[in-house]
Amino acid sequence: MKDFECVDRNDFSNNLANKIINYPSNFYQFIGKNGSGKKYVIENLEILLKKKCDIYRIVSDTVVRKNQSIPTHTFNVAFSLSNFIGISLSAIKNDSLKINYIISNLKALTLKKILLITALDYDLLPTESRDFIAILVSNKAYIEKKVKKSITVIITSNSDYFIGRYNAINIQFRDYERKDIYDFLINECGYLPSHISNEKLNQICNLCGTNFNLVKSYSSFILDSNAPSNSIEALVDTKLNYYIQSGRKYNLSKDELKSILYVSSLSVNLLTPEMISYVTKITEENTEKGFECAVYENFLEKESPLKLQINNFLFISQEEKEYLCRQAYPIYLKKVVDYYVYLSE
Repeated sequence: MKDFECVDRNDFSNNLANKIINYPSNFYQFIGKNGSGKKYVIENLEILLKKKCDIYRIVSDTVVRKNQSIPTHTFNVAFSLSNFIGISLSAIKNDSLKINYIISNLKALTLKKILLITALDYDLLPTESRDFIAILVSNKAYIEKKVKKSITVIITSNSDYFIGRYNAINIQFRDYERKDIYDFLINECGYLPSHISNEKLNQICNLCGTNFNLVKSYSSFILDSNAPSNSIEALVDTKLNYYIQSGRKYNLSKDELKSILYVSSLSVNLLTPEMISYVTKITEENTEKGFECAVYENFLEKESPLKLQINNFLFISQEEKEYLCRQAYPIYLKKVVDYYVYLSE
């Protein structure tokens, strides 16, 4: 399937809503960085289509009807339309039984002719939910025939997980640009143009990249003089969560990712994958992946090769480095000795 690009999120939402109404049997994969507007478009679609579609979202291992809260691991489910709780995805193990389970419940729970099922952050979904999506999209024509409904499935992710399978239509979310960030700060965050100097805007862009979730948080820290002194701690913790999420696509564990970043924060000047690999005892290949992930999430930047003829990296923010160093020091104190050993060899 040909990839499409989402540039203007509002125009795209309106166009896709019309397409779903006219061609309601498709599988879409929204691909883009964290904070690039994928969830924003999903929520726009749910508003635009609420009169035309029955809308469900996959939450943990459960399919829930939008705007109704449910316990996530419920097996004894009330399937009446007036008292909908959920469809547990982990209750059935056999694929053929799962198909029949899905058919019987979708048939009972839907009134409208179009069914919209969405899933945020496919990267983080449990196995049961991924299994459900695979069964649904690979048997969609059969399931649609049985339930007598058209089904549109939309997932969001950081990477293409299906690579041409199941006729997935990929929507690539273009990174926001500097102008988009400036407009967001004025139109969504409520800042006056006089509050946003070029220097401050550069600082926000460097720290947040194109992640609007971070832009919204960091803008108050950078632009508001009365921002609380502990803001940086909460913001770095948020970035750490994004960093760990992104690391999953590199098949790196949470412990590996944290070790690479925390131990890096202990470095005084030199910061190379080779050195951090030596200190952490993580393979150099995985350490390089961790560095790539840290660059992707705007913790690190690569130093210009004109300045230093080795593969050296720098923390973008000294404040972030210092906060990470304070967190790392009690845990990784013994690693400081390994730094000296490495540098003396």
